[in-house]
Amino acid sequence: MQILLTMIGSTRHQPSESSLDHAKTDITQLISFLHNKFQSAGLKYLNILPRESAVRNNVINKLNEHIKSLTLSQPYLQLISTELTRNLFTFKNGYRKSDFFINHISTDNVHLSGVGVIRLAKHLKYLAHN
Repeated sequence: MQILLTMIGSTRHQPSESSLDHAKTDITQLISFLHNKFQSAGLKYLNILPRESAVRNNVINKLNEHIKSLTLSQPYLQLISTELTRNLFTFKNGYRKSDFFINHISTDNVHLSGVGVIRLAKHLKYLAHN
């Protein structure tokens, strides 16, 4: 059995070192909980998608690096990256490709548009067959 995790979180707080530490702890605890609950399952964790704000992207990058570091010590955990090698949702210079995100529905600016969902689905399908 495989379990795919996507990132859920709060966008209400301003990024800070303490909120970053709390988020890292929460991610680690979630992964540990799921592994204990479904011990025979492999966990595939989808990286946190980029934001428009450079400050927030700095925090997102740190969280994704934390998740990647967990995969090195947890053989049941795999990071599915949309950005490390493929740049599905960012340009190579780190700026987000805003066409793949919905800007008019919510102010948090984190939801994929229909085109973004299709792009992600194609990426996941490709990974499933390789």
